[in-house]
Parts: sequence; C-alpha cells; structure tokens
Amino acid sequence: GGKIICSFITSNDNENIQIININEDIKFSLIIDGNEYDKNIYHSFEKTGLHNVTFIFKNKLDSLEGFFSENNNLIEVDFSQLETEKIKSMAYLFNKSQNLEKVNFGSNFDTSKITNMKYLFYSCEELNQIDLSSFKLENLINAEYMFGDCTELKEIIFNNNTRTNNLEIMNNMFIYCSSLEYINTKIL
Repeated sequence: GGKIICSFITSNDNENIQIININEDIKFSLIIDGNEYDKNIYHSFEKTGLHNVTFIFKNKLDSLEGFFSENNNLIEVDFSQLETEKIKSMAYLFNKSQNLEKVNFGSNFDTSKITNMKYLFYSCEELNQIDLSSFKLENLINAEYMFGDCTELKEIIFNNNTRTNNLEIMNNMFIYCSSLEYINTKIL
C-alpha cells in the first residue's frame, strides 16, 4: 500500500483529465485538492491551475508500468510514502509526460526486484535532474530508451555502488539527451 503524491496543472476551468493509467485490479482511493474520492482514473478539475492529488493504495503494488504515461498535466510526483518492495516493472512509468519537472523517489524506494525500466522517463522534456541514488539495479535487464528524448536533462545521480550485473538491453538509453552534462559513472 501507501501513497503517491502528485501535482497536476490544468489550463481550463472544468478540465477533465486522465490522472492515472492503471488496470481494474488495483484498489485505491484519492484525495484531490483536499476532497476524498473513490477510485477513478479521470477527474474534472473545476478551476484552472495547480492541483494536489494523492493516490492511496490499499495493497502493495507489483508494477508501476505506465501509471503516468502520456500525462502532460503531471508536474511533480513523490513516491516517498509508497511501499515498493514487490515492484517488478517501471516500464513506461512517465513515458511522454512532457511537462514533468520533478520526481522524488525518497530514500527507501526498493528497486531490488525490478527487471524492466524501458521508456521510464522517455520524452520527459522538462525534467532537468533525476536522483536515482536509492535505486538498486542488480536485477535490471531492460533500460531501453530509459532517458531517451529528455532534452533538458542535465544530471543523473546514481548510487556510487550501483551494480548492473544483469543489464542486457540498453539501446538508445540516452538518445537525444542533448543537455546531459553529468552522470556519476562509478556504476559497476
């Protein structure tokens, strides 16, 4: 279980947006701008501007695959209160979420079982720094296009002891990262 806390932006009054992409099996409730709601993947925001959305999950998740894919209203995400020890895939998590500016994974984000991170941040054009120092990547197999087309991304921070023993697929992992200046390269 646990929570994912997000900020969304709307440009029109009564704008109806898809706030999450998930399958029907996942049980959660929502707090949107201070009001509680039952599970819904769409929400109509009455006023234009910035909105706070908290997803409260009843059970531990085994995948985050595609949760916020192609979500241009998403600005910021905080995973620090989510129980992550069962998660096996983060593929397409933020794929084409072009206005995403900030992601906080927290210090306890457990990636030890994750094998797939393909297209994780693909085309997140407003993201300029990513801190993955809490990530353990020894079981990661696929990182294809993981940071591809992140044109404003300047810095990626890994843990200095990150091991990628099983990484097999890395094609285009950093393609079109034209602003990338720093990756701590002490990955083993």
